[in-house]
Amino acid sequence: MTKRQNEPPTRLTDTILGLRSDYFYPCEVFYEHMLEERELFLASTAEEWSDRALVYLSHWLSSLWVVAHAFRHVLRLPDRSIEKLIDLHFRELTDFRNGTYHYHRTPEKHLAFYFNWKAMNWAEELHKEFRRYFFYYEGLLAGLYPEIPITGAIDNTAYIPLHPCWLDQVARGPH
Repeated sequence: MTKRQNEPPTRLTDTILGLRSDYFYPCEVFYEHMLEERELFLASTAEEWSDRALVYLSHWLSSLWVVAHAFRHVLRLPDRSIEKLIDLHFRELTDFRNGTYHYHRTPEKHLAFYFNWKAMNWAEELHKEFRRYFFYYEGLLAGLYPEIPITGAIDNTAYIPLHPCWLDQVARGPH
């Protein structure tokens, strides 16, 4: 986007905002819950993650696949850092996602990913790169559309995402 249009974009008219609002936001929710569960695990004397933590972990990783797939293969968004990261373990993440959303008699697809610490660290790094990308994109929009309330905050550990409907509400105007 290089020049201002008459109306601010919405998640329905801007594919990047759609990806961010409809897919990355849920990914963020699962990720934040997974981090909370991981902290509880690390603070406890338990020897295994709770079932709840594994649910958040599997759905976070599977939703990360959706964002990565759309970014790289559907929308073909240009970002060399993200493109290189996606390519490192995308096949393994695909297998993991299929293990989450397609019935399998054994959990081997999940276990293969869980026990590959390089892939797990990669997933967190990829997630943080998506945060960076969307944060800067929102900053670009804020420069073009000062009336859009960009309120997200970003650092290496926390990101408070905007509600998926924020742009639609701005586009409709005050009630």
